[in-house]
Amino acid sequence: MSSKFIKTIFTTMLLSLVFVTSLPAEENSPSEPIEKEQIDETNNADLKNAQNANLVIETTDQEICNLPAEEPTPAPKAEETLISKAKDYVLYPFTHEFEELILLKSNEAIVILNDNSRWIIRNFLEEEQTLYQQDPWQKTDEIRISKRTAFDRQGNFSIKNMRTNKSYPVHFDTTSLKNAKTHMIEKIDSNGYFITTENKTDWEIFWTSSWTSCLWRPLDSLLISKGDCSGKNTYLLINLSTQESVNAEIIQWK
Repeated sequence: MSSKFIKTIFTTMLLSLVFVTSLPAEENSPSEPIEKEQIDETNNADLKNAQNANLVIETTDQEICNLPAEEPTPAPKAEETLISKAKDYVLYPFTHEFEELILLKSNEAIVILNDNSRWIIRNFLEEEQTLYQQDPWQKTDEIRISKRTAFDRQGNFSIKNMRTNKSYPVHFDTTSLKNAKTHMIEKIDSNGYFITTENKTDWEIFWTSSWTSCLWRPLDSLLISKGDCSGKNTYLLINLSTQESVNAEIIQWK
């Protein structure tokens, strides 16, 4: 190969290289920075939305935590249920006052006391009626109820007017039980030694009477009278459902 031919090839290659290097650099496509800018904006928007969402979640959680806790409605206690059932007809003090005496046929009479209890006097004979009319009982006269021999035909209880000092044997009129304003047994122990009435008064039953009261039950209606009991806090508790009575003393808690 001649030197002239080689020289020609070399010159051609050199010129081509000079031509290539002299060309202007290609400009980047305008779409590339736009896409990158859009991506950045999208990323910034997503980040901002995520931050806002976290803020909302945190705020909601904080609001929920700050909400006052709802207190559960307590279920009514058994003793409260007993009291609510009985409060329409129970109450009243341990003293009784005379209201009215009604004469019946067959030489009988009914004595009505201020608690609406009614007591039947058997054999209220003409002689007794005459004595009564000479000194009739008056309203607000204090009446005391005492127990007599059980199943006595004349009456297993007696009522005494403390002003006239006159007493009569009586039977409790069971038809007046619904209207009588009595007390009620709220709690009683299985041995019948202790009774709590609806007004939260605690009673200790005399041991000689506990064999009777041990058969009594909550909700039994009681009529409480001073009777002939001598102690300051001693009373007669009459169960109007069973027609039984016991002596009891109020417990003074210190």
